[in-house]
Amino acid sequence: MIRFSSACLAAMLILIAADPAQAFFSSEMVDPGAAQTRLATATDSSAPLAPAPPSQSDLEEPFTVRWNGYEITGHSGIGIEAVVLSQTTYRTGDLGALVPFDLALAWGPVSAPDWIRHLRVKQSERLYRWSYPPGTSLTVEQVTHGSANMHMMPANDGVRAELARVREGDLVRISGYLVDISGPEDFTWKSSTVRSDTGRGSCELILVENIEIVRE
Repeated sequence: MIRFSSACLAAMLILIAADPAQAFFSSEMVDPGAAQTRLATATDSSAPLAPAPPSQSDLEEPFTVRWNGYEITGHSGIGIEAVVLSQTTYRTGDLGALVPFDLALAWGPVSAPDWIRHLRVKQSERLYRWSYPPGTSLTVEQVTHGSANMHMMPANDGVRAELARVREGDLVRISGYLVDISGPEDFTWKSSTVRSDTGRGSCELILVENIEIVRE
């Protein structure tokens, strides 16, 4: 079980304040109807790089920290080993300072190199879309259960620097906490708590306490 460290709470308090929050899309979408690519048919010749799905456990005691008018509540520990399909950085507003990185991650069959090279992933404004060419043996269920766009909130400056190094194709290990955020003007941003959901609100919002780039 992943256990919460009090050092994480203290680190959250030293995040640098940014400009007032800008327009923000809190919806996430998986779109199998995105533009198809003209690629050769994929095969089953390679093994998954990250065979196991993310692990999750309820915290014995949920925690709450406050930052710049926002309240961050952690409710579950999470551990992930996954391949990075895509990454993007957000820099504007309070939410760009608080949650600056999105990683589209794959595990299980979807993390096999033969599948990864055929998937096409697009991230923008906190949205996630993917597509793959006709003729592969991938299914919508495999991709939706074996990949996700996850929002990364660094617990300290060291984690922030390491997240900034992550690139497409890296194999990463991440541990931290699923959190919900509430803020001014009734703002709410809730983490998904399951890996099988799709559409709006299906992404994980993670307070990252540790990240390791296993393979670049």
